[in-house]
Amino acid sequence: MRWSIIPVAAVFVATACGTPAVAPPTTASPTPERYFTTAPVNAPVDDTAVCVDSDQPNITEDDYVTYWQTVFDDQRAAYPDQSFPSPAQIAEDKSAEWRQGPNDEVPSGADAAFSNAVCGLPINDGSLHSGIEFRALRGQVAQYGRATCNSIAGSGVPQMWEQLHPNDPAASSVPGDQAAQFELLVYSAMAHICPQLADYQGLPPMKNCADLTPDPSADPEARVFCRGER
Repeated sequence: MRWSIIPVAAVFVATACGTPAVAPPTTASPTPERYFTTAPVNAPVDDTAVCVDSDQPNITEDDYVTYWQTVFDDQRAAYPDQSFPSPAQIAEDKSAEWRQGPNDEVPSGADAAFSNAVCGLPINDGSLHSGIEFRALRGQVAQYGRATCNSIAGSGVPQMWEQLHPNDPAASSVPGDQAAQFELLVYSAMAHICPQLADYQGLPPMKNCADLTPDPSADPEARVFCRGER
């Protein structure tokens, strides 16, 4: 099954065919407070691990789609009684997902640098049911970086930091032994895949329609995004 980065739907991309968040503008306003500026020192990284993505060019849309076709083919073989999207539907969904992310702006060599940074994390241990080792599967590691950048684009950097460093650790949705792994993923993604999002604060909070003057809630042509009264 696909590994879920953080079990919070609004933060990381966690479903195989879900619609990713649309990337924000690439020009972010710098802020005095920065997050994920250094790599976590306690992330459990196996320095001897080697990933195929670490010495190859950036993945392409075709690589991304092929990766997911491989994953779903494996799932069909392992669980023949379950229902899975058709190959055509997977290709359509994953191509759309790719085009909505900040993939056109990824620097040359970024996937390899990201892969080198996170290859040794335990998330890459194991294999598909077909016997293909995760680290040997083209796109397996690189897609973590792309998904993480999509999540940053959808929620903002401060929100992702708060998920990993809540004021009340007891209320955290991320187990303590996994937080450092997730933090390394975010740090490495921002350092290599989507550096333009390092200062992205997320969308401004949605205001109540009734708090705006004039109240646009009764005018469908106003095109003002606000929250109606419950």
